[in-house]
Amino acid sequence: MDELELEIAERNAIGFSQPITVLFSKLDGIVSWKAALDIYNKQARHVEIDGTHLGIGFHCDSWRAIGYTLAGQPERLTFAELEDLLVE
Repeated sequence: MDELELEIAERNAIGFSQPITVLFSKLDGIVSWKAALDIYNKQARHVEIDGTHLGIGFHCDSWRAIGYTLAGQPERLTFAELEDLLVE
């Protein structure tokens, strides 16, 4: 492992204590959707958005996910199971 990889691995090992909501799109077209998956924090919830790289920020489902998360109502969202996503 080079120095940068070691620094990243050490940082990821610390993790976060707060809830994390991850928005990703398999239709991104620029960044692989798998790069958005948080495999380091078990409390991370993954929400798939049906939009492109530039469109995800304008997609109503993105704003809905952000709104429900900030309102403390994540149960109103449908989360993708990380284990299922890693198999694809």
